[in-house]
Amino acid sequence: MKLAIIHFLPLEKYPPAMNFLEFLDEQNIQANVWSTKLDAAYNEFSTSNVTIHRLSGVQNNERKIIRLLKYLNFNLYVLFSLIRYRPDKILYFETLSGLPALLLKKIFPERVKLFVHYHEYTSPEEYRNGMFLNRFIHSIEKKLYNLFDWISHTNEVRASLFKRDVGLNDLDVKIVPNYPPLKWKLQSKRNKSNQGAPLKMVYVGALCTDTMYVREICEWVVAQNGAVHLDFWSHNISNSADVYFKEVSSSWISLKGGVDYYSLPKVLAEYDMGLILYMGHIPNYVHNAPNKLFEYLVCGLDVLFPEELKGTYPYICEAFAPRVIKVNFNKLEDLDYRTLLAVSPVNRREINFFAEEVYSTVVRSLE
Repeated sequence: MKLAIIHFLPLEKYPPAMNFLEFLDEQNIQANVWSTKLDAAYNEFSTSNVTIHRLSGVQNNERKIIRLLKYLNFNLYVLFSLIRYRPDKILYFETLSGLPALLLKKIFPERVKLFVHYHEYTSPEEYRNGMFLNRFIHSIEKKLYNLFDWISHTNEVRASLFKRDVGLNDLDVKIVPNYPPLKWKLQSKRNKSNQGAPLKMVYVGALCTDTMYVREICEWVVAQNGAVHLDFWSHNISNSADVYFKEVSSSWISLKGGVDYYSLPKVLAEYDMGLILYMGHIPNYVHNAPNKLFEYLVCGLDVLFPEELKGTYPYICEAFAPRVIKVNFNKLEDLDYRTLLAVSPVNRREINFFAEEVYSTVVRSLE
C-alpha cells in the first residue's frame, strides 16, 4: 500500500490526527504526510514509519497576497509530490486539504482511491460566507463524492447533516469519533476520590470569551469563596480572553499556560472535573462531542458541559462516575458546587472510549 495523507492545518492542533498517525506507526504502516508548520509553542509531532513533510503555515495576521501565495505553494507542491510518489490511496482531512487529492482523482480516476475525514461539520452558510478557496474546493468535492472510497464524520448527527447538505442522503458516511489512545488510561493514575471541597476543576484547550463561557464559569468560581478551584491550560488565548484574565484577580483561578498533549494524562490526574465551555454559536459546536470530553473521561474526571451542546447529550450520566453533567451556563448561580463533588467510589463505571477501536476500522478499509 502506498498511502498519502494530506492535513493542511498543523497536526499539533489536531490530537485525533496525531493519534491516527501514531496508530499507523504502531501497525508498521508506512505513509507520507503533507502538512504545515506550527509555531514553537508546540512540540513538533513525529513518528518512525510515517514521514511528515511540513510546508510554511498560513497566519491570519499576514497580508492577503502572502496568504494566497502560501495556499498556492502548498497545493502545487503537494500535487507534484503526489504525482512523483504515485500513491494508490489518498486520505485527506477537511475540505481545505483536498485540492491536490481531488485533482489527482480527476486525472487518474481508476488508479487513485480517495478517502476523507472531517474533524468538523461545516454548514452551507459557513461555506458561503467563508474563504473562497474552501468554497471552491468544496464545489469540486460535491461532484466527486460518489467516487470516494471512504467518507467519515465524528458522529451520526454531523454525518446526517452533511448528507443533507450535499444532497446525497444515500451516501455511506462512516463514524470515526475523537477518542484518545488506550495508553491515556494507563498513564492517568488517579487514585484519590475527592469527597469534599475544594472541588478541583480544569479546562484544557483554546480560550475565547466571545464563543465560550469563560467569564461565566470564572464568576461562579469566585462566588464559591474557595470551595472550588479552577485551572486553565491553554496554548491559544484570544485577545479578548487575554484582557479578561488580566482583570481577574482570584487565588482560586489560575491560567497555567500550554501543556504538551502527551503530558495531559498526568496533568488531568490531579483534578476532579473537566470543563467544556463552548457556547454552541455555530452548528459545528451544537452537534459536537469534543475530543476533550473523552480525554477527561478516560482520565477518570467528571465532565461539566453547556446545555447547548446537543452532540454531548448521548454521553450524559449522573448516577455513576465519571459523570457527564449538563448545565445552563447562563444560570450558574443556581448551581450548588456540592452536587458536583465526587460520588462514592463504589458507583464508578468503566470507560472504554479508545482510538484503537475506531482507527482499526479505518486501517482495514485502507488495506
